[in-house]
Amino acid sequence: MAIGLFPLALFHCQQKSAEQDPAPELGYRDYLQSSNSVYIHGETADSTLLGDDKYVEDNLDFVLKKHSWVLVNFSAYWCKDCRKFDPDFRAVSQLPEYKDIMFAYAEVDGTKGNEGFRTRFNLPGVPVTILFHNCQIPQLNGQPAILFGQRGDQTKSDLLALLKAFYQS
Repeated sequence: MAIGLFPLALFHCQQKSAEQDPAPELGYRDYLQSSNSVYIHGETADSTLLGDDKYVEDNLDFVLKKHSWVLVNFSAYWCKDCRKFDPDFRAVSQLPEYKDIMFAYAEVDGTKGNEGFRTRFNLPGVPVTILFHNCQIPQLNGQPAILFGQRGDQTKSDLLALLKAFYQS
């Protein structure tokens, strides 16, 4: 039985320069306020319910209350369709016409603080993307602003169509 050694260069991490990271010196809370995207780490803004989660700003209720428009991508790290859709979601978040929307990622794999997302929003699976306006899901002709991924078919075009139909800057 032979054991090979891998060169350490394979595991080298590149340090980001200031040009790559727009807010390298900001604290966590200031960074959340300076960006139009956030990772959701819990459901509630009620700090008495957070337990060990000390960052209220990255909880869904807080984000919904603080921003008039929020687009939440409910996904799971193990979901290949979620990983396939992720670059499209990120690309749309960088478009200047959507700078006033807070783009949020919410893991629904049962990690601490996120167990209730599936039942709260009646999620049939992942990925599911929901647009909120003033803490509500807008509707147009009886259709809610929800993009369901079925068989991995959630695309950038679908997301842009959802925003075109529902978002008003």
